[in-house]
Amino acid sequence: MAKAPRDPLTLDLLSWRPKEPMTPVVPAPARSVEPEGWRLAERISLSVAGALRESDMPRDEVARRMSEFLGEDVSAHMLSAYASQARDDHNISFARLVALSHALGRLDLLDTGARLLGSAVVDQRYLPAIEEMILIDEIEEREQRRKQLRPKWRGR
Repeated sequence: MAKAPRDPLTLDLLSWRPKEPMTPVVPAPARSVEPEGWRLAERISLSVAGALRESDMPRDEVARRMSEFLGEDVSAHMLSAYASQARDDHNISFARLVALSHALGRLDLLDTGARLLGSAVVDQRYLPAIEEMILIDEIEEREQRRKQLRPKWRGR
């Protein structure tokens, strides 16, 4: 018996090969970007540098907004020093990090430290939803404990 002609629209599953992975445009850093690979001060300066680079706002304007928020003078040169990993003597203070976060509208700057503690910085509007999920988890844990205790006092 003659073999039926192959359907041109049906793919051969055994001939599939994965695509070659794309090579990253940015070269990989010399050290790991995982938390254990960088000192905290370096990670913060990288976060500051990235936020300033991604912002459309000139550094002078960012510095002006920070100065207004803090009530003290912050210069664009100081922002550059905070963003530099080479400047170990110029680590940004928490107050100035909050001001920078406010000036740029970037909560993720504050999240850098929170993640080290197993936490996250979230917008206040999400707090009720988070609290509800915590309550749901507590209810489930208590219900599970209740189910464990019931056979003990019922004699089963």
